[in-house]
Amino acid sequence: MVVYMLTVRYPFNKAQEVMSIASKYTTFPDSIIKWRVFGSADGKKGIKSYNIIYVKDDKVGDATAYIARLQQEFTDTIDGYVYKVKPLLSMSDILKVQAVKL
Repeated sequence: MVVYMLTVRYPFNKAQEVMSIASKYTTFPDSIIKWRVFGSADGKKGIKSYNIIYVKDDKVGDATAYIARLQQEFTDTIDGYVYKVKPLLSMSDILKVQAVKL
């Protein structure tokens, strides 16, 4: 399983627009195992949400393309909407990376 963290930021006054688009997506492709969303106020910058997305190992390409297409709809429609997607490593994987000698 591969885990992504999608971070999103948008102005407070765009929250209704974000929810309007997000409410259209109640199901996900089979490449995505689970998608959890957490959010918080981010001072004057607006709202920041943290999305933890669990993806099947053999469907990483499909899931990545889906996430990018979905986020493009938000960025094309909502002024001030920005996002970043990063793969996450487990602590055991981080220790493996640290053990690699270059």
